[in-house]
Amino acid sequence: MDGPTDAFRDVMRSFPTGVTVVGSAHGGEKRGMTVNSFTSVSLNPPTVLICITKESGCHPVIENSGVFSVSVLAENQSELSSKFADHDEVDVHRFVGVDHRVGVLGVPLVDGAIAELECAVEDSLGSGDHTVFVGKVMSAKVTSDEFPLVFHRSGYAKVG
Repeated sequence: MDGPTDAFRDVMRSFPTGVTVVGSAHGGEKRGMTVNSFTSVSLNPPTVLICITKESGCHPVIENSGVFSVSVLAENQSELSSKFADHDEVDVHRFVGVDHRVGVLGVPLVDGAIAELECAVEDSLGSGDHTVFVGKVMSAKVTSDEFPLVFHRSGYAKVG
């Protein structure tokens, strides 16, 4: 059944997406990963969803802490996006050496991001090799008017 899977990948590569770093913390451990499966669910109350692979080191931290952050990357942060997207090891602590701060929910937020959210998990749904985490937005802030980092056809693209 590779045909539909390959065609699906091609379709998804044709859809441009913003790039975020999702972070969480639990038991003194901070984890983060690049995520482009992020969207608004509701404006009232403010709610978003993220899709996280079950194999990631970030997944159990979000499950155990019940909170996560979303840092929307600026177009000059492609190197940072690549660092957080490295799938070689699930035990990598990607925030080491990365300028960041801890938000009000105790989650890491990437410095230089153009916008940031802190969310409390309200619901989760397993689907295939991912979990959809629905988060109630507890804090939201636009930090810059720079252009966002965009991913399209397996590479970074510019908006402006």
